[in-house]
Amino acid sequence: MDANERQPVIILGFADASLDGYGAVVYARTVSSLAENDVRVQLVCAKSKVSPAKSLTVPRLELLASLLLSNLVQHILETYNERICISKVLVFSDSSVVFSWLKTPYIKDKFVLNRIMQIKENIPNALLYHIEGIRNPADCLSRGLTPAQLVNHPLWLLGPSWITLPENEWPLLLSTLDVSAINKNSDVFIAKEYPDENHPLLNLFERLSSWPKILRITVWVLRFLKIIPCKKVVTADDLQKAELVLIKLVQLKHFNMEIKNLKLNKDVSRNFQKLRPFLQDGLLRVGGRIEKASLSVTKKHPIILSAKSQFTEKLVDYYHHILF
Repeated sequence: MDANERQPVIILGFADASLDGYGAVVYARTVSSLAENDVRVQLVCAKSKVSPAKSLTVPRLELLASLLLSNLVQHILETYNERICISKVLVFSDSSVVFSWLKTPYIKDKFVLNRIMQIKENIPNALLYHIEGIRNPADCLSRGLTPAQLVNHPLWLLGPSWITLPENEWPLLLSTLDVSAINKNSDVFIAKEYPDENHPLLNLFERLSSWPKILRITVWVLRFLKIIPCKKVVTADDLQKAELVLIKLVQLKHFNMEIKNLKLNKDVSRNFQKLRPFLQDGLLRVGGRIEKASLSVTKKHPIILSAKSQFTEKLVDYYHHILF
């Protein structure tokens, strides 16, 4: 980048995390003074870290990645602000939970609160946007690529393809996170804001063995997102709603195609046809002639769960213990 050129520069930063590691990468975008379609995108800097030995949830790792990105952007602004004309700073993450933390006025968790405050202090004027995971160049850091792959990786070297387009054609309005959508409906929180297999709540089954603790943590997450009302104590109704949310997540992970086919009035797979499945309130249940029996809905139409899921294993194990 020529220090003598005073063309406006846009700084774009991207953050991502996985259970293996997290990282951030920053690009500079300039437009030539000679031709508006002559756009140059350069990788300015990047940094990655191995995830801590102490087990952290994916949302907390995403928060660490966002903090790392804010430190990089702050360093760039302090280093280059007097040498080049930086017109705006845009930062991106594919974590909906981090964005909800950034837009929440009151956070009780000190780990989260301290890092959110540091991010806001580092980049107070940055514009925050959500980006799909497959278009996030920081994914190359969190998932890991070999040196040979990095050398010829267009997403890593130049960022998302839309960066070279005119600004009015950038898909930012489609990518910005609508936190209110999460707060209004748990189904939106479950089905739209996370890829089925990467939902942070699913990590609870791997990290915790206690079924009651898994439910209670889920209740607090739902309260934080204002899906269920906050109370002084965790009630039986709260635990039941948390259980249903987890069941929906597990069904989306293991029976995603069957659910999509049912919603489109298409035939399900041969194995599922025997169960006569149907959807009720977003849950996949067993159908059949027993529906005419004078029993409760839960007895007539049991919820379908995968035998391969740790959720099912922990649920069955819990009821085996309490029923001796």
